[in-house]
Amino acid sequence: MSVDELLRHRASGAGQRDEINFEITKLTERQTQNVNATVLLKNGGSVTFLSKDAMHKTVEKYVGLTTDPVVAENTSLCVSLMDQLINGVMEVV
Repeated sequence: MSVDELLRHRASGAGQRDEINFEITKLTERQTQNVNATVLLKNGGSVTFLSKDAMHKTVEKYVGLTTDPVVAENTSLCVSLMDQLINGVMEVV
């Protein structure tokens, strides 16, 4: 289905009655590490958080507990993020 066809379907009566069900699956520890590595270590990536203190604790724990070699090789990026959280130099989007 093309984008235009999809948009027409969603606007139709039949599309308004569509139901989509998602099964929620708990991630394994390895899958969680992969998600975290993608978000935390990707240059130009972004992280959303409620408070600087909570985010700092999360990153600190993540760096301290991970056995992932990719994270271990890139801890300077996490340390940089922790430093920015402590010193208040954060880009607000």
